[in-house]
Amino acid sequence: MEVDKIVASVDEGEAPPPMDYVLSIPPMPAVDVDVMKLTALFTAQRGRSFLAALSQKEGRNYQFDFLRPTSALFGLFNRMVEQYRLVLLPSKETLAKIGDVAGPNGKWKKLAETRRRAKWERIQKEKDKKREEDLEADRSVCFSPNSPSS
Repeated sequence: MEVDKIVASVDEGEAPPPMDYVLSIPPMPAVDVDVMKLTALFTAQRGRSFLAALSQKEGRNYQFDFLRPTSALFGLFNRMVEQYRLVLLPSKETLAKIGDVAGPNGKWKKLAETRRRAKWERIQKEKDKKREEDLEADRSVCFSPNSPSS
């Protein structure tokens, strides 16, 4: 079938393209995540002037600490704003990608891409695990009571 051809042609050694809409959000209360998401959405829609006015108004509110450049969450907030902008004002390339996926064989291509990403991530995790085991083995050899350095 065509699916087998698509999957077989995938090179597992090559890193897949980065996923544009995936964020790793640190553990924090759901309310704070929602406030950050809504603020990012409104900032993407209304621009930086909205953000400046909000920062001025909510300067002492701890829930809006992510608006301060010194905050650890400031980078995450800016990434959210950029992602919302990508969704609200997609580029021609993004629209072309969506058109490809919406086409007749689009779901099979997307499935092949997902399989490739999963396989690549699995290989990377195995490499990391092996590297960690090798480091641990080196440490145990260096610090064993029978080692010549003791």
